[in-house]
Amino acid sequence: MTNNPFRRPASTDHTSNDRRCGAATVEFVLTLPIAFLLFFGAIEMTRLNSVRNTADNAAYEGARRAILPGANKDSVDKEALSILDAGSIRHATITMEPATIDSSTERVTVTVAVNMNRNSWVAPVYSKDLTIRQSCTLSREQALSTGTSAVSSGNNGNGGNGRRGG
Repeated sequence: MTNNPFRRPASTDHTSNDRRCGAATVEFVLTLPIAFLLFFGAIEMTRLNSVRNTADNAAYEGARRAILPGANKDSVDKEALSILDAGSIRHATITMEPATIDSSTERVTVTVAVNMNRNSWVAPVYSKDLTIRQSCTLSREQALSTGTSAVSSGNNGNGGNGRRGG
């Protein structure tokens, strides 16, 4: 019979190999939950950051829409929801202060609130019962009234002497 160098010699004493196999199984069983915890925790934190950034962007875009002349709550909601839909965020609450925009409104605040229980990719552990709120406040754009000039008279940038170049 030829000796095969790749074949383990026949032996009846397998105790050291059996012990090492058992130790590897125990190590695997002890480290697997930790590895899963880190893996799914990283996924949850990634989604949390994604939702936070998307909610912030939706609040900003909603506020940008709100400061334009003729804006109303429906147009603000539509703008913010289009951003939230792009980020696969559902069941968000969009509020606007003041609720009605008129000619005397100087500032508009749009707030987007997202519940993480309904927007997580995995079962939420770290973000359970967490609501992300992002707000943006902008000053309204006011249309110039007729008869008002955007350029002031008098000083035209040349020292007020009325001459050019000198």
